[in-house]
Amino acid sequence: MQDVLERDLPSALSLRHGLSSAACWLLAPETGGQPYRAEVLTRRSQAMTLYGALSGTLYDADITRAIDQGMPLAPLLMQRHDLGRAELRALRQARSLRHSIESPADFHVAVQELKVHDVPLHEWPGHGRPGQADAWETSVWIKGSRQNFMRPDYLGLNTNSVQDAMNVLRDDLLRPLVTARIRLGDFKPTRQVQSFAQTVVLDGARGGGEPRRQFLAALRHAIVGHRRPNAFNEAVDLWHRRVASLSALRHERMVERPGWPPLCAPWRSSCGRYEIVVLSSAADLVEEGRTLDHCVGGYYEICRRGDTQILSLREDGNRVATVELKLGSDLAALMLEVGQFKAYRNSTPMVHFHDPLRAFLRAVRNGDHPINAAKQARYRRKMRETWDGAWNSQALSRAHAREVFPFYLPLLPRGTPADFDAWCMASGLTAALDATLARLEASSR
Repeated sequence: MQDVLERDLPSALSLRHGLSSAACWLLAPETGGQPYRAEVLTRRSQAMTLYGALSGTLYDADITRAIDQGMPLAPLLMQRHDLGRAELRALRQARSLRHSIESPADFHVAVQELKVHDVPLHEWPGHGRPGQADAWETSVWIKGSRQNFMRPDYLGLNTNSVQDAMNVLRDDLLRPLVTARIRLGDFKPTRQVQSFAQTVVLDGARGGGEPRRQFLAALRHAIVGHRRPNAFNEAVDLWHRRVASLSALRHERMVERPGWPPLCAPWRSSCGRYEIVVLSSAADLVEEGRTLDHCVGGYYEICRRGDTQILSLREDGNRVATVELKLGSDLAALMLEVGQFKAYRNSTPMVHFHDPLRAFLRAVRNGDHPINAAKQARYRRKMRETWDGAWNSQALSRAHAREVFPFYLPLLPRGTPADFDAWCMASGLTAALDATLARLEASSR
């Protein structure tokens, strides 16, 4: 075999784990002993050198036959992959012969994704020019998987950050809208329709075709607009400050009994100027975080578990600082401990705000301001036994989408309507979803 490779396919001499599918195809063992073997080897080597980016297609029997017979290859590849002449030209020598031999996967999925995301040719790897193997080999279009909402080159350096944003946007805005359109359009709950309602993802097999292209175009217009990757990633970073609050609201909509019992009733200072109010729901946390521009929503889960209480310190009726009050691990006896104490944008509260906090804690500890110790113990014990923090597959309501939509405005394109329903209509999402659901329902007949 070493002699055969040295004679017929020197590029495969470095293979360590046996012959690859590309090497087997290039050696054309079915032509052994035939007088035309040398000509077939030359033609296959030329085809793989030029179009190794689509090597899987070269193996197809009809394409291989055309190559072996010396027929024009470009028209066949253009037809098979729905490529224009310039697009196919961009794939010429997009992969080195050695890479084609060593790697079993070609670039056909990347090409499908480039096409379905409507990426202009000059934004393809290597700027759409031929002979750019290095650019293709290091491209995110090659290394990444199919993206449901976002072009992979928009994921930036922090892929998880963008993907997390898209996942919660799907749950907060898109799934409620899909569910509403199914009901309003009276679409039958077929398997395909139900799957789409759960995931808001269309089958990407063979790229997904025109239906997926149109759906992704609507999502791109609604979520990204005309922004370039850097501008979009900056918007994601800004938006992530509010993620915790959105997560809290989302969970509250999914549980049977939202919120948690407050530690005590509101407390007011003897001078009447200061008040401390216990926050006991996701909505309370969200409003506190919105007013003071910090991420207190991130404390939702530990509040829901009964491990912490969040207090809002107010001066003359205005929110001025937020207090974290830890309840300790002993369920039978509350051990109160002050955690964080933060003002606007997590700044240090002014010195005179410490006095009402000390007065409140003193009143609680000496019994002048009673706490609901027994109720807290029962609740905390129940949460230990039946924590309800697991993800729920049920779609949130359209009312929830309308409520949280303002949180997404920093993420969405400039000029986005401030109203959820107006955004759905103006962006084309409503029309795109109706068309998608109609196609899914029709495909089930």
